[in-house]
Amino acid sequence: VKEVLDKFCEELGQVISYEKSRIYFSPNISTNLKEKVCNNLGIQATSNLGKYLGFPLKHRRATQGQFNFVVEKVLTKLVGWKTKFLSFAKRTMLVNSVMNAIPNYVMQGAALLAHLCDKLDRINRDFLWGLTVEKRRLHLVGWNKVVKSKEEGGL
Repeated sequence: VKEVLDKFCEELGQVISYEKSRIYFSPNISTNLKEKVCNNLGIQATSNLGKYLGFPLKHRRATQGQFNFVVEKVLTKLVGWKTKFLSFAKRTMLVNSVMNAIPNYVMQGAALLAHLCDKLDRINRDFLWGLTVEKRRLHLVGWNKVVKSKEEGGL
């Protein structure tokens, strides 16, 4: 592995920052082998790779709390928008272009749990219809029409 990394750096003129680098091992690897590899490469081992470009680099099955940051990001976007001043068409555009972009980005690398998708749908529906705690509004179009593509007759 060390030879491959060195050859890569030599060919491309790149330099590896070993201080910033981490190596993730499968749980099936013995502690002895982990230590040998880490010592040979000069890279520390880690059990959590953290996030890269806002996306968690996990190798395990998704848990309920792991992707709560998606809901938080969507709700953060909503805070800055004044629903009562936006027309239905503008709210539809925001749901389609901004609100759906956040989970779509995450779903490129991992499947979101069904309950999380349902929660995101509920947030989008409430925003689209202009629902607030004190005010309920008439739903002008069924949600199934909203989520269809334009080619299929959706909004």
